[in-house]
Amino acid sequence: MDDYRVQAVWQRVRQGTELEQILARAIEEEYRSHVTYLAMAKCGRYPQLSAMAMQEAQHARELETLYDLLFECRPCRPRFGLPKIQNFCQALREAYRGECEAKQNYLLMAKNHPAHEELFSRLARQEAAHASCLHRMHHAAFRQ
Repeated sequence: MDDYRVQAVWQRVRQGTELEQILARAIEEEYRSHVTYLAMAKCGRYPQLSAMAMQEAQHARELETLYDLLFECRPCRPRFGLPKIQNFCQALREAYRGECEAKQNYLLMAKNHPAHEELFSRLARQEAAHASCLHRMHHAAFRQ
């Protein structure tokens, strides 16, 4: 094998490793959001948080499926307990920032991995919708 071919093979290996790490991190963040929204929903103020928790779990499962298809193994599923929500408004602000960051990460993933652009773009749109919903909840919490 000549040097050009060896370099091309290693380039593909590095890209696979990078995507593997990115997907594993995204799966972890989706499950973290899932349990956070379940804990926030227990506060009883906003029933849509339960729906958002289920959507985050669905995002994680979709990313796990892609991971499995690409790397022929299941990713390690993170285990998180329900966090204790001590300050609901602060939790809303942190969740909002997390959703905005997730949106940006998915847009970047869509740009850098065009073979999976449709999935990552859809997830970015859904994260943006979650951010918008959290923003409305935060404003409503201050009016109460």
